[in-house]
Amino acid sequence: EHRRTIGIYLQALWSFALANWTFLDAAILSAHAHPPYEDPQIPPPVHVQFVDWVPGICSLLGMLIINLIDKDRIRGDDYGDSTAVWRALLFLFIGFAFMAGGLAGNVVSL
Repeated sequence: EHRRTIGIYLQALWSFALANWTFLDAAILSAHAHPPYEDPQIPPPVHVQFVDWVPGICSLLGMLIINLIDKDRIRGDDYGDSTAVWRALLFLFIGFAFMAGGLAGNVVSL
């Protein structure tokens, strides 16, 4: 009954973990990069700095914010507080803004 939902969540988890592991591996590898042995005056080819981490952090925060919001709170089901829907929608907007900012930052840093 819930096999498809479980499969979707497992695929998303696998994709997210693979992407973060790849970025972390590249950052660690670039921190230990050395100039070529033939010409030591040439700087290392790539070095990941904190500025390169900011878009990923923004995307991660946006994804966490969006996934922490309960769908029933957005619909307004079973909650007596009328401002709860507006707060949920505000946090949903903030989460999407973080994700859009992360995407824009990634495009700019390319």
